[in-house]
Amino acid sequence: MLFKIVIKLSTSKSSITNLPPGPWTTLIGNIHQIISSSMPYHCLRNLAEKYGPLMHLKLGEVSYKIVTSPELAKEVMKTQDLNFCDKPNLLLSTIFTYNATDIAFCPYADYWRQLRKICVVLLLSSKHVQSFQSIREEEVSKLVKSISTCEGSTAQCRSQRRKA
Repeated sequence: MLFKIVIKLSTSKSSITNLPPGPWTTLIGNIHQIISSSMPYHCLRNLAEKYGPLMHLKLGEVSYKIVTSPELAKEVMKTQDLNFCDKPNLLLSTIFTYNATDIAFCPYADYWRQLRKICVVLLLSSKHVQSFQSIREEEVSKLVKSISTCEGSTAQCRSQRRKA
């Protein structure tokens, strides 16, 4: 089984000079090599066979490290997880989430751990989740009913969903 992990590189000078091997790039990076086939994962497999289990690709202006071996994937995800857990600092997410202070976009640090603890204790506790059981059951029955009324034509089903 072939595992693939894509890791975005930071744009610091030190990370650019110490890149793993990878194919040559053009103005659009390596996109042309990946989309040249109808099955991009075959292209990634072929590139991994040529450049090894850890390789560098550039998609547009963004650099990525591609991990294709289970051993290296375990190293990245388990042993070195703190080195790779940063989220990209995007302008849009910073604006929408009050300077990236929500649980989805804030950087991994004490503040994120506090937010996660609050979510787990208050929002995802079994008592709180059970309080919404009747709503979940109602929504599931609506979904089953809408699927059963759409028996046959997909066009008819689409028009019913638009009305709802």
